[in-house]
Amino acid sequence: MFKKSHYIFSILNSPRRKLLFGIIVSGLIACLFIKFISFTFNSRTCSLIDMFRDYYAFYQDQYLKPLDYSLVTIPFHYDNSGLILLPIQLNGRKTDFLLDTGCSQTIIWENTANSITKVECLPMYVDGVWSNADICNIEKMVIGGSTLSNICLFVQPFSDAPDKTAGLLGGNILKRFTLTIDYKAKQLSLIDPRKALSFSSNAVVVPFKDYNNIPLIGIILDRTEKLSAVVDTGATFNTVFESVVAKLLRGPISACDSVSGLQLRTGDIGFECFKNLQVGSLKFPKPIFAVMLRKKNVSMGDLSDAAILGNNFLSHFRVTIDYQHKVVVFDPINHMVSTAADLLAYGDYLGSHRHAQDALAVYDRALALEPELAIKGYLGRADIKTQLKQYKGAVADFTKAIVLDPYCSDTFKGRGYAYQQLGNDADAIRDFDKALSLDLENTSVYDLRAQSYRKLGKESLALQDRQKARELTSGYKK
Repeated sequence: MFKKSHYIFSILNSPRRKLLFGIIVSGLIACLFIKFISFTFNSRTCSLIDMFRDYYAFYQDQYLKPLDYSLVTIPFHYDNSGLILLPIQLNGRKTDFLLDTGCSQTIIWENTANSITKVECLPMYVDGVWSNADICNIEKMVIGGSTLSNICLFVQPFSDAPDKTAGLLGGNILKRFTLTIDYKAKQLSLIDPRKALSFSSNAVVVPFKDYNNIPLIGIILDRTEKLSAVVDTGATFNTVFESVVAKLLRGPISACDSVSGLQLRTGDIGFECFKNLQVGSLKFPKPIFAVMLRKKNVSMGDLSDAAILGNNFLSHFRVTIDYQHKVVVFDPINHMVSTAADLLAYGDYLGSHRHAQDALAVYDRALALEPELAIKGYLGRADIKTQLKQYKGAVADFTKAIVLDPYCSDTFKGRGYAYQQLGNDADAIRDFDKALSLDLENTSVYDLRAQSYRKLGKESLALQDRQKARELTSGYKK
């Protein structure tokens, strides 16, 4: 054995042979290295050059800030669900983004990204595993009068993305500024973070923990339950998990709606009115919270049990988020006066607790206060009138909502049901057809349409719909 190994090393004593051997070994190592770093995700291959270029763009986006600040004030408007929409230009194209302080990154919807620029794959090492992230580079993003260059955005094929929006404006871009959101004036101010700010004597300053660009503050519910809460302009309502506040609930919570989101906030919700909410030294009476009835068994770090302070609470203030000094300032503008967003949440709470007549009055007040939130008011009112079996009034309100947003499957389902109860099965079927054209997996619509088909004597069509409903609910196939 010794002689054989001695013979092998003696061959390599020649300089030329050593050089040749080194070239061969280096080539093998290079092949293995290239093979290791060439990942294929979703049928797209990321080469070594692509990977380094994308990582450079990504980390440049995370840590570099604009050098030239000037005060930028941007008027905003609301979408159909009461979320803030900001006009933003991407590579010269006008778009609307949702202002979302509860989202750590800025996200662009896949259909918008593909129409503006090239979408590429970025491999990322997260929690011990390699996974892919689709990204795109925006050469020029204009927010009001502020221009950002070569911005890297995450691309998300979010199936429940709100219509007419291009994406979410999240914390990685927002933290470059100090934000002031004036709900009364309906405008957002982007301020130089180095500038000292002044507030009214009634303003309450609350420190926050920066959790991956998300402001996380401490709150107290009903004087006893201390919670962490996200200051989230991307949430219509305050939200809390049922399991976290179980001992504060006055009784069982009935599911009256469902929500879906990017960060595991997905499931059925009911509504509860708590006794009071304390934020810093600020005390707020009878806050309305959406209560998540189911919680996924997925760890979200410090956000696992976090509540959300949404627009129904935030709309009572001029809210300033200072990312540099890690404080949120609540400057009261409508502290003790009901806002449209708060009234809509209160209407949902009353409706879910069977206080139908009171809910109708509250929705009427909300509609008078904020015309841009009319669709939520009409839908809430239509649901209550359906509960009260006032089907003609329900049809009228569903129709008003459809005029404002003709792309919601559940709105057509609701009007179809009202038509059905009025004995107008032909119009009901037309609405059910439209509802299914917008959402083929809206299971309850098949059952409703089957009932109308049966009333019209169309038994074969009714049977097909009942069969389809069974397939969707239980996986049953004939």
